[in-house]
Amino acid sequence: MDFCFLSLTDFELQYFWRWTDFGSYIEFLLLFSLLVGFITYICIDIKIVIEFIGFSAVFAEAMLGAPQFHRNWEKKSTIGMSIKMVSMWTCGDVFKTVYFILREAPPQFWICGLIQVSIDIGILFQVWYYRHYPQLAKPAVQ
Repeated sequence: MDFCFLSLTDFELQYFWRWTDFGSYIEFLLLFSLLVGFITYICIDIKIVIEFIGFSAVFAEAMLGAPQFHRNWEKKSTIGMSIKMVSMWTCGDVFKTVYFILREAPPQFWICGLIQVSIDIGILFQVWYYRHYPQLAKPAVQ
């Protein structure tokens, strides 16, 4: 496997998530993990930095459904998405959020949980709505 490290002069934002090969993806994950690990190590005693890293991680997880919601909105379609799958996904996030609230977890956990549940409910609504009103779907662009 040929690992060519990222060159900032070769970086184009519109291609950021369009990996050319699996090795590039693994390389990015490795470099990102090393960078965040190093920052965490040198800033372990600086509470605001550690809180920011923790909140960023929880917020990133909370926003996992946002690209799917946006894509569904743009295409006006949820073809291929199962109501059962989205329902179970939503139930898991609801249970997790309720657990955070009942266990009096720090606010960032339940706030991000509520964001995540809101996005899940939005996607669940999209799945239901676009099934009942399929004529609104935009044709695929070739």
